[in-house]
Order: sequence, then structure tokens, then C-alpha cells
Amino acid sequence: MNLIKKVIFSTPNLKPNTFIGGVASVINSKTELSNRLNISENNIKGFKVINNDIQFNIVGNLDFSLSAFANITTATYLRSNANIINVRSVGNSSFLYFNEVVLNSSLITEFRSSAFVNLINLNNFNLIDFKGNLQGYTFENSGAIGSDITVECKHMSFNNFVNAKFKKIRLPQLESMGRSNRTFYSQNFSGCQYVELISMRKLKLMYGNENTAAQGTYSNFAAVKLGCTIEVNIALATSWNGGMPPDLTFAKTNRQAIVKFYDDAGNYVSTL
Repeated sequence: MNLIKKVIFSTPNLKPNTFIGGVASVINSKTELSNRLNISENNIKGFKVINNDIQFNIVGNLDFSLSAFANITTATYLRSNANIINVRSVGNSSFLYFNEVVLNSSLITEFRSSAFVNLINLNNFNLIDFKGNLQGYTFENSGAIGSDITVECKHMSFNNFVNAKFKKIRLPQLESMGRSNRTFYSQNFSGCQYVELISMRKLKLMYGNENTAAQGTYSNFAAVKLGCTIEVNIALATSWNGGMPPDLTFAKTNRQAIVKFYDDAGNYVSTL
């Protein structure tokens, strides 16, 4: 007796790994989504519209670029555990109107080209497993007034939080900041008029322009909120010819900043 076996090959149902709120009136099909993300429809599985939100599974890598969602004023949140390999923008960020952005960043080594610039509604931000660098203008003019942000980057180059509206900026893994050429300016927190805390307890290396006469305009802390608290590693207390780096001295002297020092274990040491 012959036994006939019927084998059915099928693609298993994939749980959604990306959720976007408030965009279904504009992005209501897999075709529209693939055009905005510049990926094949074959890489989008389980696309579904729920009220004005969408959810789907991205198969493969995802590159958020070229202001994909910047014109959708009703956008509210984006939460994605997809394999994101890049976030960049030309003009405004893809996430311009979002108030919440949560991204799997484990495959990203650095953010370039104003990746999160002008996020005026941003209240909740989380880069999951990000251990790379911030290059330039990453969060310029971003943040809802009074909001907090935590970014676990190792190095930050220049102008990353210029005119940002955050109340508390925490960079718990930051080890170095600025551009190594001392004739260049860094201005990472310049114009942060709402900031009350800038926490960088592992920061041991702070580059800045050596011309202290220029610190008022070009300092990393130019025009930060008067009396804000800046937390850094104790190594910075004597890192610049036996004293603090000029930018930190400027913050203390001209912006009345409270400078707190911490040891390598994150324990409080002293206040200047």
C-alpha cells in the first residue's frame, strides 16, 4: 500500500515588530509604506491598520532616511524592534511630529546628519542597545519643553543638543566629547535654556576651543540655563593643565553651573 504524504509549506505568522501611531490616514497600505521606507513590499509582513495606527513586521534590515514621515502632522509614536541599520535625515527628521520614539539600535554604530532634529513634541525617547557615537546636530532643537532624554553613546562630536528643550539630559556611557582638533568648536549643549541637569558621570575627555575668549559664543555650554547641574568624572577636575577644561570653567564661572564630580564607579566625590 502506498502512503501519500501531503506536505504544506507556509510562512509562519510573524508577530509585528514595528508600531506607528496616528499615521493610518496617510499610510493605509503596504504599498504606501514600502514607498516611504524605500523597501520591497516582500519585506513587510502582517501589515494591519487599527484605528489610526499601523503595525507590521519588517523582515531584514531597515534604513530610516530622507524624512519618511516628516509631513504627517498627526503622527504620535513609533516603536520598533526591527533591525534598524541607519537613521539619517535631509532637512527634518523622519520623526518630526512624534512624541515617542523607541528604536532597536543594536546594529547602529553612529547617528549622522541631524537624525532626530526638530522633534518638537518629543517626550519619550529610547535607543535600545545603542552603544555607538553621535556625530553632529543629532537632537538640535528637539524635545518638548521639560522632557527628559537618556542616550547611551560612547562619544559625542559637535552640536548634538544645540537649542534642545530637554529638562534633563543623561548620557550615562559617554566617555569623550567634542572634536579633537582644538581649533574647532563643539557647542554640544549651546542654547539649552531649559536644561536643569546634564549628567555625564563617565566623561573623562572634553575637547573644546583653547581660545577661552571665545567661550561665551562657542562653548559646549554657551547660553545653557543659569544654575544648571553638570555631572562629570573626577578626571576632568585636573585634565586641562591641572584644572578643568575651558568649557567647564566657562559653565561654572559664566553660567553659574553646579559642577559635580563622580568616580569611575559612579559614586559622588565632590562639588565645585
